Amino acid sequence: MVSKAVELPKEKQKQPIKTAPVMLPPVPQMSVGVEFEEAAPSSHTRSAYFGIPVSASEMNDYLSPSMDSLMIPGPPESSLLTVGPPTNQDNFGWTQITSGYKPRNVITLPLPVSIPRGVNSGAQMRESYLLFLLKSFENYRLSKFFRPPAIIIRDYLTTKMKRSCRILGYLYLGAKIFETLEGKPEEVAMKSCSQWVIRYSNHVSNTNDSPNPYPSLQEVEDKLNGLLELVFLKFIVLGTAAGYEGLRHALPNFLRLVSDDSMFWVDRGCAGLSISLPAALITDRIEIRRFVFYDVMYSFLLGLPTLAEYDSAGFSIAPPEMPVEWVHGVPVELIVNIAEVHNWRAQVNNVDWRVLEMRTLAWKWNQRDVQSEDSAEMVHRFAVQEAWKHATLIYIYMGMCGATSQDPRVEASVQQITKLMRVVGDAPLDVHFSIPSVIAGLASRYESQRALILRKLKSFNGMRLWSLQGRDFARVLEYLWHGPAVDGAAIGWEDYVQARCKVLPIR
Repeated sequence: MVSKAVELPKEKQKQPIKTAPVMLPPVPQMSVGVEFEEAAPSSHTRSAYFGIPVSASEMNDYLSPSMDSLMIPGPPESSLLTVGPPTNQDNFGWTQITSGYKPRNVITLPLPVSIPRGVNSGAQMRESYLLFLLKSFENYRLSKFFRPPAIIIRDYLTTKMKRSCRILGYLYLGAKIFETLEGKPEEVAMKSCSQWVIRYSNHVSNTNDSPNPYPSLQEVEDKLNGLLELVFLKFIVLGTAAGYEGLRHALPNFLRLVSDDSMFWVDRGCAGLSISLPAALITDRIEIRRFVFYDVMYSFLLGLPTLAEYDSAGFSIAPPEMPVEWVHGVPVELIVNIAEVHNWRAQVNNVDWRVLEMRTLAWKWNQRDVQSEDSAEMVHRFAVQEAWKHATLIYIYMGMCGATSQDPRVEASVQQITKLMRVVGDAPLDVHFSIPSVIAGLASRYESQRALILRKLKSFNGMRLWSLQGRDFARVLEYLWHGPAVDGAAIGWEDYVQARCKVLPIR
């Protein structure tokens, strides 16, 4: 295949939109997937791609959709760099890059397996793609963090992308999805995005070719990182069931990664080995922390046992700052308490509910967690963490003690969560109420509470999705409220789980 030369439009070019200067380390030549310019479309030469042997011809077929399927937000002449148009012998699509990072006019190929073809055309184009991905992450992801991270995210992502073409592929897919959701009507955008995610998921989970039986630790780490990124995108585009299926698919890579380091092991004698929850939460491996968070929280929401078995032994009474707090806002002490309830319900550990209640009530917010130059933002951060405290108490009372929604302790926590939701309103940090609002919703008895929770949950989708697909759980709560909990009738935790199984089955 002959690579297309990069050409500047002959017309007078528009001045690029000025942005703050971005300091990036030098971008080396990146060998991403198949080197398309080195093989003709009919070549049967096989190259390694994601550890799976594929021919250049097969990759071309995969990367080359029909022209009807290409989404072209803006005309080619509006781009600063273009790849030449297709010829009769090449099934290329337009590729556009703009240094202004306008989300409606960035990249037009709908779904590459990794970086789009043409990325090898020159250093300027490669850097443009990196900047596009970094800008997308900042606009749509970093802006939703509970508070600014303690690490330089740009440096971290740049290192990851330079190290792994797999990470490039997943981040590009995510950037295209957010660009499409922002620039098109929801129904049209979801239709396009769902096709991309399904196609991509089928490709990376293809079992026809034998995977490398002895991958390096870095390969396992990168694969887990990519699969968790795909889990997040599935939650957004395909919904809860598909996202949770993706989490299950990521489990073997998670277990392989933690099994490599004895720091993560807890020997429980006859019960065998389990994973140290404190070690998993404090590790500097982001993919391990991310898997644990998803596993613990979706066990909470779905009423299922965790995919992995965790042990909280050795957890510090006064834990240090942990990254999961600045991403999601949930205090790590409460994550541990929630996991302890999971273990009790799965009959893994016989913990006393009074101990968990005491630990939860004793939790106090830390100045470092809510600190902000904006006093309103400080109040909102405090409100989010207090909501997590009351959601944990509801789980302890209903999930362990057999209390119903009419229990005064449960009612008090529901009332507190709804009050806190009203305090934050529609401020950006309200996305961190997604999980507490579901827990408050299942125990709510009054129409004013239910209406507030339902409206908020239905807003957690698409661009505003952070931890869960709100509409899925809104349907579960509506079924519960019009069924067992109609007119404020008392219900237990198992009533919620049964409603979830009915409305949102997980196979």
